[in-house]
Amino acid sequence: MVKNEFEAVAGEPIRAKGIAREITPYFVKGIFDDLEKERPYISSESDAMRLFVDMRMLDEKGRLDTATELEGAAARLRNQSNAAD
Repeated sequence: MVKNEFEAVAGEPIRAKGIAREITPYFVKGIFDDLEKERPYISSESDAMRLFVDMRMLDEKGRLDTATELEGAAARLRNQSNAAD
């Protein structure tokens, strides 16, 4: 049993093919919390945005240049009126 090893939240009961009774799924929390710290890249994607930075490819100057570029993009986004209006 892993009862005292992980934090989990019970989901809504579900029916599964081949099992006569309802089953309660559990969602484990916090198992990926440290994953972002260990990744050698930054990755994020949505319908309107795609971001990928491979930090292994950046020396100190490259990191500073990339941070400046991202800060400029963030400032532009904050000051941009909603184009969908």
